[in-house]
Amino acid sequence: MIKWEKAKRNQESGMYSIPETWLFIHYYEAINLLFRIENSLRLFVYSILKNELKDTWRDVNINSDDSGSGSLEMITRQRLSQSKNFGYLCPPINSPIMFLTSGELIRIITAETNWKYFKNHFSCKKEIVKYKLDEIGIIRNSLAHFRPITEGDVDLLKQNTLHIFDGIDKYIDELLTVNTFIPTNTEDSWYKKLNTIATTEEFYTKCFQSTDNSWIKINMNYKCPIIKRPEKLNNWSRIVLLNCKTSPIITNYENIKKNITYLTESINASSYDDNISVTKCSSLIFNKKTLSVEIDSIVSDIGLIIAKINDETDKVKSDQYVKGTFIESVDTYLTKNESPFLQNFDIESKRLLEKLDENSEIEFWGNYLTPYYNFITDSNIYPWMNKEVSHDPIPF
Repeated sequence: MIKWEKAKRNQESGMYSIPETWLFIHYYEAINLLFRIENSLRLFVYSILKNELKDTWRDVNINSDDSGSGSLEMITRQRLSQSKNFGYLCPPINSPIMFLTSGELIRIITAETNWKYFKNHFSCKKEIVKYKLDEIGIIRNSLAHFRPITEGDVDLLKQNTLHIFDGIDKYIDELLTVNTFIPTNTEDSWYKKLNTIATTEEFYTKCFQSTDNSWIKINMNYKCPIIKRPEKLNNWSRIVLLNCKTSPIITNYENIKKNITYLTESINASSYDDNISVTKCSSLIFNKKTLSVEIDSIVSDIGLIIAKINDETDKVKSDQYVKGTFIESVDTYLTKNESPFLQNFDIESKRLLEKLDENSEIEFWGNYLTPYYNFITDSNIYPWMNKEVSHDPIPF
């Protein structure tokens, strides 16, 4: 009789007890390393191609594992379609980059036509990069096809990532951590043009840069008007407010979609006594060189977006059942959270966030928050994945 044993978690320590009949611990370590290595490579390859090739990044040619060749779009389309045939299995994924194998990622990086885009992120020549990544691929394939691996193989995975992932690590850290204030006396033309963007009572922008100045983030902030609230706030209170959706920024505005690297959204909500404040933030991340060249078309699109948001805000304020491209009314609630000093309320903000699904644009990463840990070794969630893969690391 087949009987699958389960790992048991100690509630106090959080540690797991593994049945003796399970695989040796180095197999679990290998799958953790390979999962993180491969998904870091995917993010690295996507962001480089998107920045260099703009809206033609999916046309890059690949020699596939199926002994054929074609565009990234063509090769992954069939795999994406096959996954949809079994849509009840595993969370849906919308990005074609997630359907590339590690071997295909390596061939994209080291291809003669592409190496010029990637080479500055490695401290050794192409042949060594390929050799080190191929070694990782051999171990990956052994594990994927359930062949035995050794503890020495796990050590090699760690060693190879130390040898060639240092530049990738730094690149991804800058890409995802764009939180440094831009000096207000910056004389660059792109910065001055961004400062011409009009603000309103409900809408304002803020700009940030990465520490190496290679990435720029434009935060588009919408102060959500509250259009219905109870006369008195109780332990549980219903409110209606206006929400500004984020994804139309790229679905409806080609200049932004073509040049942006990724787009995220977040909620900043606070409540003290009966003073309730909710702000929806849409964060647009551009490579600085791209932004400098395309600033006029990007600022033009942002101006059109603001005008659209202002117009729709007025309409939905007048009739909360009107639904615009950006603006919609959302029913949510507050729950009382007593503090020793003030009466606070927690706002159920998830209703203001858009869910990622198989139809989401590749550039839209939903509520993907800036990591405060090492992306390669510790990420609990990845772009294009709407499920956590591990516990969120504690930041201290």
